[in-house]
Amino acid sequence: MRPRAIRAIGIILALGAALALGACVDPREDPLSGEEIWGTGDAPEPAAAQIDYRERRDGAGYGLPRPGQKGIADLIALFPTEEAGFNDPDIFAAPGVFDGPGAFQCRGGSPRVVNELPIEIEAVVTIYPRQYMKVTVCGQDERHYGSFTLEDDTGGIVVLRDSRVTPWSYGDRVKVKVNALMLTFGRDLDTRAILLSDIEPAPQAIEGGQVIKPIFFEKKSEPFTAADASRVKQIEGFVHIQPTNDNFGSLVLTSTPIPVGVGGQTFQGEALQCVRSCEFACQQGPCESALVCGDACAEACLRLGGTSVSNDALPKCWMVGVDSELQRRGFFPSVGARLQIRGPVVNNFDRAMWLLDLGQVQELD
Repeated sequence: MRPRAIRAIGIILALGAALALGACVDPREDPLSGEEIWGTGDAPEPAAAQIDYRERRDGAGYGLPRPGQKGIADLIALFPTEEAGFNDPDIFAAPGVFDGPGAFQCRGGSPRVVNELPIEIEAVVTIYPRQYMKVTVCGQDERHYGSFTLEDDTGGIVVLRDSRVTPWSYGDRVKVKVNALMLTFGRDLDTRAILLSDIEPAPQAIEGGQVIKPIFFEKKSEPFTAADASRVKQIEGFVHIQPTNDNFGSLVLTSTPIPVGVGGQTFQGEALQCVRSCEFACQQGPCESALVCGDACAEACLRLGGTSVSNDALPKCWMVGVDSELQRRGFFPSVGARLQIRGPVVNNFDRAMWLLDLGQVQELD
């Protein structure tokens, strides 16, 4: 039989099979409804991870670095001690990591070679590796979708990763071979991060014959500072600004509750002078949020009268970066709710605490 005839027979058989299959299908005239496709139940509340948080006091800690080993403080010591100028390098790499002078047009020229690198450290994962960070590496915007923080008893640091697939989570101990470091944002020295590394599991802590994964925190009652970089803190406050898509998930807590929107009133004379001078001082001191300072200053000026208000009369505030997945799954605390939140503090445009899991937050009232 000729090949052309064989192909024709194959086509006829295929058409016949398709017609037979179609005859077994119950045709629908109307499209499926939304309830038939997605179901009628509400989306489940996001589950909270069981995170073993412990307060860092009375000498409690990780016992890391081990005697004779390097720690995060040794990495921090490799960074500049003064604010980096515009033409100063912001990448610090082991010899041979970036080949040849001028191979990369980075800030300040090629990355600075640091002979002390690579350094291997052992530390504890203090946030799930799912944080998004976009940083400029040698003139190119690099997107890191699996960034996280590490901590030992000497300090904390951000680790940049471009993958959200990871075997590590809250409290896991890992070994990290650090090949390159960088400053991720402008001239601020508290934007320290590990740029290039090799990570593998480390021996886990044992207590009573069981593996334990504690994360140690310190209570914070003052605004975040550079000294808090990548360290796990605990804050308590009242929701003043809710996280939304419009503000990129920025939740703001205040140490005392203040009315929302009072700053939008029209002021004149001494009251106007009081509010304007107060807002400037507020953003330089107890709170960096202009919206919070506007409401706090208006409330204080109306309550106390006069032409000026001391910063002592204003609440402290803290910014919290809420993960987009938490928002999509219904985490939307109401204004005025009193929350306790634990997590690492990171300077990424603003100094804010990272919140990625409901296991980090508790509603107190």
